[in-house]
Amino acid sequence: MFKQMLTFVTVLTCTLLTFNAVAAGHMGVMVMDAQARAMPPGSKNSAAYFTLMNHKQEAISLVSAKSDVSKVTEFHNHLMIDGAMSMRKVPSVEIAAGESLSFKPGSYHVMLIGLTQNLKPGEQVTIQLNLANGESMMVKADIVMPADIKEAATSDKHANHSMNH
Repeated sequence: MFKQMLTFVTVLTCTLLTFNAVAAGHMGVMVMDAQARAMPPGSKNSAAYFTLMNHKQEAISLVSAKSDVSKVTEFHNHLMIDGAMSMRKVPSVEIAAGESLSFKPGSYHVMLIGLTQNLKPGEQVTIQLNLANGESMMVKADIVMPADIKEAATSDKHANHSMNH
């Protein structure tokens, strides 16, 4: 019995190691640390933040988004215009092959415009990200208070993530 169990564990371990080695080269697109800003009741807009990692062999381009909590969902960026910081809608966001991009306060972010419900801490919002190649991915973002918005992950940890293959 022990020998059979040891053989099973050995085969399982080898299978998992092989799968992980293959998956590492074809992981696709990964979203980490997705969060949406909690807003007081009656607020019209909010924002969502996350780190998007492109593990593909080619660049990807986000071309649109939609959410279950807003009438309009757009990509925005903060830009310096005539010496003043200004927020602007951007039509698409490109991430080079093997690169990552942090959507964070003061930079790229997803605007949730025309909120259809109150955003309360402890709940989640769903955001669909649509890529130029026709793929889409669903992101679940935790609703958190503004003071609790995490700085985008810069380490190699892959906790709290979604993947699209």
